[in-house]
Amino acid sequence: MPTPVWRSLHLLALCTLAITQPLLGILGDNPTFFTAHGSSPAQVTWFALAVALAPAALLGAAEVTIHAIAPRLGDRVHLAIVAGLVFLVAIQVVDVLPGPWLVPVVTALAITGGLAVLYATNSGVRSAVSLLALTPVLFVALFLFVSPASKVVFPDDIDAVGLSDLVSEDSFTATVGVTDDGAEPIRASLADRVNERFPPVYLLVLDELPVASLLDETGAIDRARWPNFARLADTSHFFSNATTVGFTTERAVPAILTGRYETEAAPVYSLYPENLFTLLGDVYDISASDPLVDLCPPSVCDGKPPASIIELMASDVDPSEPTQPIPSTTTEAVFDETGSADGSSFRSLLDDAMIVFGHLATPEGLDIGLPDIGATWGDFGDDLGTEDRSTEDRSTAEAAAPAPAAPTPDAPAAALPGDGEIPIEIGPTPTPDADAVEIDAEAVNDENRATLDRLLTDDSRVADFRAELAAIMPSDVPRLHYLHILLPHVPWRLHGNGDTYPDIVLPGYSSAWDDDPTIARAGQQRHLLQLQFVDRLLGEYLDRLERAGVFDDATVVVVADHGISFVPGTSARGITEENVVGVAGVPLFYKLPDQRAGVHHREPVETTDIVPTIARQLEIDIPWGVDGVDLFGPRPDRDRLVHNTFSTWIPEPLPPLVAALTADLLATFGNGTDGSLYGLAGLHDRIGSPIGDLIDEPVGYCWLRNRPTAVPEADGEIGLVDGRLSTNRTEPIPFALTIGDTLTGTAMSLDHEGRHRVHALGDPETWSDATGTDVGLHEIVDDRLRPIPEC
Repeated sequence: MPTPVWRSLHLLALCTLAITQPLLGILGDNPTFFTAHGSSPAQVTWFALAVALAPAALLGAAEVTIHAIAPRLGDRVHLAIVAGLVFLVAIQVVDVLPGPWLVPVVTALAITGGLAVLYATNSGVRSAVSLLALTPVLFVALFLFVSPASKVVFPDDIDAVGLSDLVSEDSFTATVGVTDDGAEPIRASLADRVNERFPPVYLLVLDELPVASLLDETGAIDRARWPNFARLADTSHFFSNATTVGFTTERAVPAILTGRYETEAAPVYSLYPENLFTLLGDVYDISASDPLVDLCPPSVCDGKPPASIIELMASDVDPSEPTQPIPSTTTEAVFDETGSADGSSFRSLLDDAMIVFGHLATPEGLDIGLPDIGATWGDFGDDLGTEDRSTEDRSTAEAAAPAPAAPTPDAPAAALPGDGEIPIEIGPTPTPDADAVEIDAEAVNDENRATLDRLLTDDSRVADFRAELAAIMPSDVPRLHYLHILLPHVPWRLHGNGDTYPDIVLPGYSSAWDDDPTIARAGQQRHLLQLQFVDRLLGEYLDRLERAGVFDDATVVVVADHGISFVPGTSARGITEENVVGVAGVPLFYKLPDQRAGVHHREPVETTDIVPTIARQLEIDIPWGVDGVDLFGPRPDRDRLVHNTFSTWIPEPLPPLVAALTADLLATFGNGTDGSLYGLAGLHDRIGSPIGDLIDEPVGYCWLRNRPTAVPEADGEIGLVDGRLSTNRTEPIPFALTIGDTLTGTAMSLDHEGRHRVHALGDPETWSDATGTDVGLHEIVDDRLRPIPEC
């Protein structure tokens, strides 16, 4: 056996192949992982070193300790560790083999056994492993200096375009008026002239919102279902034929902020030095909040008004008057001890990296219990985070402002169902139908416990949004406020009133919806319910602008970065010819200063047109080439595409295709006047009403309840029923949820490995006085309800 020193080097080499290279490789190619965590360059560097050295150091320390106590046992431990690391390498290599998870596991075990024997018996193999001890330096260097993540580690120094390069010296020539009595000429203050020349700009980017979700049968905003989107449309230019140029946030948002089609590997300012922030950074006091895209360099987003504007206004001060500092409404970023601007910790970075590695090293089918990483870029264990945003983190203006409408209920400390047994209430079981099958309650509980263990207990997205609203106040200098919110993006877990329900991931979002429309419809329902709450948040946003007295004078732009598709048999987001209409078509609202009446535009535009329009409105020239054009100027005859490695053409004319998606939505859910989003399987007009007149004979099978065990549940969530139906019928079964004798929702059973899964939502407004035993299921047969007893 090798000496202790060489043993340690062997562990370092094998840890590099098993852990360091796979993890740094995938995260190096996806730098959004680090921008989403708010990681500083130092954090990313320390992260790379920790991934490269810590596993080998911990294993080596344990091995040395054991070897010092019992040398023979130490030899066996060393071989066991080597075998374990070889298995980690092998399982990642053979995971591509077809078949169930047992195939790659058995193959990897066979490879591991053979290589472990060679390592123990062949000095040449050990010498080869010794040479691999140099590889950590190589992989860390590639990560830090070559991979796309290098732009996070070594950001360039980016400055804003100078004020003198944007406007001429006579742009702020004094205007003279007269007093009310006509006696004395008066001179408009320079501050007034500057703010008139550069009105405030508020840009709100929503995430994963197809325009078809907002429309009615006429192609206008469905004002009954989306009152605040309609309110915005009533005072702005609404472009219902707008399209994105990227189907992911990392592509779509940089295109919005630069006006260009070309996108880079990392959404960081080093790769996008020419953007809206650097264009206006020498004129505007900029506040930029984005959890995934970091295009505002520190020299611009430093929490202070630009020095050029301060100096310009200082030149207008009357020497006889005492000077006052120009206030800034932007708060400086608060850094924690790790250097993270958004409070993300280095521990959180490591925790999420471990989850990513868990997916890399676990064959599909064995990854039960690992949090899903397909929908977010961080805080996988708690999805988008459980940070408690208390009042001390917010602006003092929030305390003075009226309370926002429909706040999200505060969830108590979580008591997840997986922490203990899930009670199963046993009731009378009817005589089964011929097609009924027996349910193994213990097996079902075991199957679901891993999923239920990782349910969300809180969601920081709403708190983050409201914290940003608190910073909106009047300013004596031009103000640009940019906010990107990850809503109505997955995870879908919000009812329209802000109550939460468990986010049990529906199959298909990260791959492709099933050919049967049932699962895609269930996903669309969750999307629309979350969108209802986003409509309320938009109302809070507009209310805040109005209370701050800036709405009338401001340019307000609201846009979605991209959409999402609910076409059965296609991907929800991965762009294809079949789903391009839902993914590409997005809403775009552009309110000009002093605009009072809404205008509906149906001509084709792109999200890349936003920055050129702002520049034209401010009468400044963009000192770089852009692909977008002025929304209100001449439009070239251009082909619209969703850009990717292989770009997808957007079919024209687009509005009829969007209208078809809207018609399909309305056929399922009705409109805001005559349809309830909780009526997924019909009976829209009866949601919230007694159903005694609809009850028929019970069915001959039963259902096994997993949730709810109480109302509200221990984690504060409400409105979701989860379980199984004990029938082997092949087609989806329409059923109704009831609370006592009140209809709370209708849904379709979902196929889960040949069994009928109950995973349905009910209107939480009808659950207020309920208990867990009040929840009932009924099969819908010809608009009649046949009770389904519990097993």
